[in-house]
Amino acid sequence: MTQVLARLATGRGVPALLTVGVGTAEPQEVRPSSLFGKVAGDGSVTPEFALAASAALVDDIPGVTPARLDPDAIQPDITTVLRWVDQVRDRLTPEQVAAIDAFLDAGEHVDVTEALAHPSRYASVVGRGDLQVAQAPGLHDGAIETLVRVRDAYRAKGVFAGMASIFGPDGPVPTLTLRPENSPRKAGGINPAYTRLWVRGDKVTGCSIALYADADQQPLGSLATILAHEYWHCLQGIWWGRSWGQAPAWVSEGQAKWAETNVLDEPDPQTAINRRRDYLMSPATSLFRRSYDAIGFYSEIDHLGRSPWSFMLSMYDLPPMALYSLAIASTDYVRSAGSAYFRQPTWGTAWDSGGRALPASSVAPARRVFHVAPGSVQQQSVLPFTDRPMEVTLAAPVTLVTVRGHGRLTDPGAPTPLDLPELRYAILCAPDEAARSGCACPTDEFRDVQPIEASPTVYLGAVGHLAGTRVSVQGYTLESTADRSSTIRSASHPC
Repeated sequence: MTQVLARLATGRGVPALLTVGVGTAEPQEVRPSSLFGKVAGDGSVTPEFALAASAALVDDIPGVTPARLDPDAIQPDITTVLRWVDQVRDRLTPEQVAAIDAFLDAGEHVDVTEALAHPSRYASVVGRGDLQVAQAPGLHDGAIETLVRVRDAYRAKGVFAGMASIFGPDGPVPTLTLRPENSPRKAGGINPAYTRLWVRGDKVTGCSIALYADADQQPLGSLATILAHEYWHCLQGIWWGRSWGQAPAWVSEGQAKWAETNVLDEPDPQTAINRRRDYLMSPATSLFRRSYDAIGFYSEIDHLGRSPWSFMLSMYDLPPMALYSLAIASTDYVRSAGSAYFRQPTWGTAWDSGGRALPASSVAPARRVFHVAPGSVQQQSVLPFTDRPMEVTLAAPVTLVTVRGHGRLTDPGAPTPLDLPELRYAILCAPDEAARSGCACPTDEFRDVQPIEASPTVYLGAVGHLAGTRVSVQGYTLESTADRSSTIRSASHPC
């Protein structure tokens, strides 16, 4: 046994007496086709793509074929499409720019600061016939009051602290664009609101939040949560400047979804619960391919004790790996991101997630299940920025688990409950073998790997982190080495 361990520890490979397999195939999470999946990792897009997306979700554009949308996929909202268009605006034809500007100029633009100072004047604007299409008297008055409440809630979270030079002491007040028509019902879903930036030259001077007439009648979120989502986009755009247009969706939309859920004392938005479910059910999806479902990433960091309010607005103008590292800094993320998918809080806080909009504990992905027999090896590779929950059935007297990367192992059924947060090696002894020989232990040259009496099933959460993780589980009989007396001896201490 010790010779086997030593060879593995020095990277010299697997002994020939073992057969190697991968158990079942690598997990392939089949997700419906989304426009997000066609965006480069750094958030950049081509003019052709931006125009096709705009024609699909916003409005017709001369000479542009709309992108085909899968109605079952998570598609971008209008704000995201406008960010993509802003990236490539200087490469569009005058006719294409005119079509997009015509869309953006529609509706009644209301200076909220002015309206608050002169409510009677604002009331006359609301009373204009072209806004009565809303069929919702008082909607726009409520929008201004709600927007101010949202801004005050962000201020109470300390979001504007240290940023007064850009946001002002009380935070920015966006312009409201009140559109008389109902929100577009495209294949990408309902888009009751969107955000655009006001730009002069290369400088962002402010932002506008557009509301459709039915913005307060959405089944998936209140007007307050809709405005909270768009207000966070305003903060991103004003603070990040023109680089907001290229922010990856897991940053721009994942943040906004988390912010809308956590800034107000409101019932959890159903869309946030749905997106957290999407996150929990897809551990093999790269973080860099996520969008709104990245709310699960920020929720996990919050669960680990680091408030996303403290760093989210700093996540810009950096490569994706640096953005990820900034977010998880000073947390135990690499020790618990994989184990959180098990949704088993009785095993310890690291074995479940937490925070707002958390789906029921029954929402958990299928685990990779391995049956490790004597003389076999089961191996799994976890790609960077993905996770993998695994369940291992121990069918050998002695099992060696090795992790090259990041993995956490637990055995809630063991005689002494086990939780190993940064597993490198573990020797697990079947209960009958432990009872018969006191557990097979390595010789003195490998005494830092202590044998453990295990139950028939153990659980492992692996985290791909920056470079990926490799997990190997090897089953042994006590006769699987040529000379047991020189390589395995009974322990003089309990396992």
